Amino acid sequence: MLTLSFARGCVPDKWLRRYAEIPEAPPLKAAASDDPVAELLAGECMLALVRLPDPRLEAELGSLHKVELYQEEPGIAVPAESVFAQVRGPMEAADVRGEVVHSRPRPDGRVDCAEVAQMLSVVAAGVGVVLAPRPLLELLARQKVVALGIADPAEFEFAPTRIALVWRKADDSADVQDFVGITRGRSPRSSRATAVRRERSSAKRKGRVSQGQRRRGRKPRPQRRH
Repeated sequence: MLTLSFARGCVPDKWLRRYAEIPEAPPLKAAASDDPVAELLAGECMLALVRLPDPRLEAELGSLHKVELYQEEPGIAVPAESVFAQVRGPMEAADVRGEVVHSRPRPDGRVDCAEVAQMLSVVAAGVGVVLAPRPLLELLARQKVVALGIADPAEFEFAPTRIALVWRKADDSADVQDFVGITRGRSPRSSRATAVRRERSSAKRKGRVSQGQRRRGRKPRPQRRH
């Protein structure tokens, strides 16, 4: 079984569905996490969808594979009863000048998910705003909070975050590569996935033949060369 830990705000559902369509692929168990990087480095999962940048990954790159998949849309959470929420359009820095920003990504782009969740309760009370990746804000937004886009993220000094798939080199396998291929747009019926399935089926058949020969006390016949 493969295990996947993904950063909150990621929505890997379509990848999971496509992976499940691969014949003979082992089950894949996925769960959201506040810190998928920590779980990956601790060996608690085989694959991780992480939010970059993360200095811990940079320090371990020699033992990891990393594939960057996409850049997240930056967003701003505002009180649902504010004039900003009524307009519903992308926000500009000038629109919220003077507003209290309770939480924002660090200068290098890192996001504190726990802090974002906590500060959204303050926004829900009608005070201030929170800056974070929009998918994360939409996931964590409370009833009295609206997540909007940002028209000029550079003016907010908001470094866009990226989502990457990371796994340990020691865990690399045909099954892991099947999932990697799905995230990169490969079809479950692609030639590469078909080759992997053939190798997996061939190995299983050889294993069954060898077991049957051992039970009958026969030695396996050497393969003929053509």
